[in-house]
Amino acid sequence: MATELEFRDSAATATFSARRGLGDLLFRDGIDVTVPVISDVTPAEGAELEATDTVAFKVTDSGGNLSRTTVLAYYPTLARFEVVWFGATFAAGAYTFTGGFGPQYSGTRTEIDGGFQFSDVIRRGDWPAFPTLVVDAGDSDGNESA
Repeated sequence: MATELEFRDSAATATFSARRGLGDLLFRDGIDVTVPVISDVTPAEGAELEATDTVAFKVTDSGGNLSRTTVLAYYPTLARFEVVWFGATFAAGAYTFTGGFGPQYSGTRTEIDGGFQFSDVIRRGDWPAFPTLVVDAGDSDGNESA
């Protein structure tokens, strides 16, 4: 169950919902301060990856204005980070999401409502160790995933 706190100031009234120690914040006057969400991650956390296993997840923003998504693979036993995906929006009157998979990775990125679905993400030449995927996303209002 979410914890809700309501506070007021002269600019806006907000509701804060805390989930899993992190929170979403949405001002009722329409200013989006909701953080992007990473969801539907497969395989489940802690699962072992075989050489041919793929990873999938969604990155979404309730305002539909993702401006940056970075996915890193961290290999603790190798003390190494690798870029899985880097993408950013360059806005000059229009939003164009550019980016790509890092040189060791491939997969599919599909636009979905409010963001992107990453599927069939795999490391070329197999996973050298058990990775921790670090997904960091931001939107054009300055909200950052945590």
